[in-house]
Amino acid sequence: LNHVCCYMPAWFGAVSSVFAGLLASESVRGERLDFSSAVAGGVAARAMAVVPAHLSRSVGGGFDNESVAISAMCCSFFFWCRALRNESSWPIA
Repeated sequence: LNHVCCYMPAWFGAVSSVFAGLLASESVRGERLDFSSAVAGGVAARAMAVVPAHLSRSVGGGFDNESVAISAMCCSFFFWCRALRNESSWPIA
């Protein structure tokens, strides 16, 4: 249980960085997937990984509910934007 509590903020920090990248990629995306949405997603994921406010809440060994909350917010924002794309994407989100 101690290892789970120590590594959980780091895992959720990585998950929130991925979802922030997916959210940026989804917001830039047009009718089809192109290079600009991939670049926007990569920049947002890297920015989320090094932002001091996020880093202080996702450091290994600092077990708290904030790391889970940031990941859940990024996840819900991504799936909400994904569901707004068109009616055929509703079952996904």
